[in-house]
Amino acid sequence: MVIDIETTPDRDHFTGEGFPKPLFHKVVVICFLSAEIERQGDKDLYHLTEMRCRGEASYGEKELIQAFFPIPILMPSARHSKLPFGLSSRDIYR
Repeated sequence: MVIDIETTPDRDHFTGEGFPKPLFHKVVVICFLSAEIERQGDKDLYHLTEMRCRGEASYGEKELIQAFFPIPILMPSARHSKLPFGLSSRDIYR
């Protein structure tokens, strides 16, 4: 399994010169790849089983993560620290 998180410098928060550290980047796309490996002698064959990329140009980091991982993401400002048993992400993202 491979998860690739692509970022770009966040010019709203970095005003220095050169290439900013990851702290000053924003997430622009998240991709996922899953494959099964078949070993044949000294070679490996990769059989792609799933691949996803999610997001829209207007999405912020929170929306990208919510679109990619269909689980509740509780931000620090959330009222509850735990979800009641049986509550699904569909209940959160309505």
